[in-house]
Amino acid sequence: MSGTGTLGGSSRGSGDLRVQLVKHRDGRRSYVVLDVASASFHVRADLFLASFGEGTQRTYAYHLVDHLRWLAAGRLVEETVTIEDLRRYMALSGAERAGPLGVPWRERPLGEAALAVRATCLKGYYLDLTMREGANPSLRAELSVRRLASHRDRDRSALGHLVTSLASNPLSHGAPPRRHPRLLPDGARDAMLAAVRTARDRMIVTWLSDSGMRIGELCGLSFCDLHLRAGHECGERRGPHVHIVKRRNPNGASAKTGRPVKLVEGVVTGGTVRRASPAMVDSYHEYVAEDYYRVRAVAQTDLVLVHVVGVTAGEALGTHGARQMIERAGLRAGLGRIKPHAFRHTWATALTEATGGNTKAVADEGGWASSKTVEETYAHLAGDPTLEAALETIWGENS
Repeated sequence: MSGTGTLGGSSRGSGDLRVQLVKHRDGRRSYVVLDVASASFHVRADLFLASFGEGTQRTYAYHLVDHLRWLAAGRLVEETVTIEDLRRYMALSGAERAGPLGVPWRERPLGEAALAVRATCLKGYYLDLTMREGANPSLRAELSVRRLASHRDRDRSALGHLVTSLASNPLSHGAPPRRHPRLLPDGARDAMLAAVRTARDRMIVTWLSDSGMRIGELCGLSFCDLHLRAGHECGERRGPHVHIVKRRNPNGASAKTGRPVKLVEGVVTGGTVRRASPAMVDSYHEYVAEDYYRVRAVAQTDLVLVHVVGVTAGEALGTHGARQMIERAGLRAGLGRIKPHAFRHTWATALTEATGGNTKAVADEGGWASSKTVEETYAHLAGDPTLEAALETIWGENS
């Protein structure tokens, strides 16, 4: 579907709605809610989604289309829907709520994290709609409630001592508890390397394991991003390293965050810099010599990872293909269904333990914006060496 299509717009859907990916001529991608029956896009949803980036747009679009289908099924409209209607919808999606809920809506309830995102999406959508059109002022008032600031809220703000109240979401039950990350089983790396069948796949497993890259970052690497020799002229690191750059790629893969990057005399500088292990360098050269060399004449992209067999040989490898390869290799190795992000969780936990709990260093190396994410997610799994030594001493005295 082209971003310059001739579809009309409508503010109400028939219920036959779906999320449509739009590919623009300049390479951008966006998501709209499409009414299939009338061949038009949902204007209100489009105006709301247009203010977000591609990733948030995609997430909110799928939450929003589910809600719009529910409105159509219940013969409700945005102009008259109430806060109680929205709370009932959240309960039908999986939130806890006492009282009758009506006709079941979902086969499986959403998890707490997904419910929090849905609550945020709904509040934003209705605030945008009611403020833009001046409709349903009672709902706007209900969604604009505020709460008193806590000590933790004040600690998060640079001018926290001046904060007296914060916006609250009546559709949410607060921040969901952080789940324990799913780590790889012991010996998973060696088992996966033995299960994969090409040098390219061995490179993918090695790079995910040793660098903690996200799968989108790995599939979005170009050859110019790889500085795999010591003392590279970019001057960012002394040893081999990689620059992760957020760009629009033909395979749709992209880095999660885009840090400033420059191209100085053909040399990439900036972005998120990750150190490369000797095993990463070796697996890259093995891939280039064994797999990429055979398809280099038909390669259609400057991206490093490409398809190496079949009619798509030479085309860029997307994240979907890489995920499928990881999943199949995990099943062959007897490890079950392995997700690429499990490599990142395992890497971050091991690095946090090896650095003695230096969450700032782990956050810088892993590309997290704040060390608080590392502290809350991985530090407790890595353990405290001082505490463990003290416990060993106590247990020894009591035995």
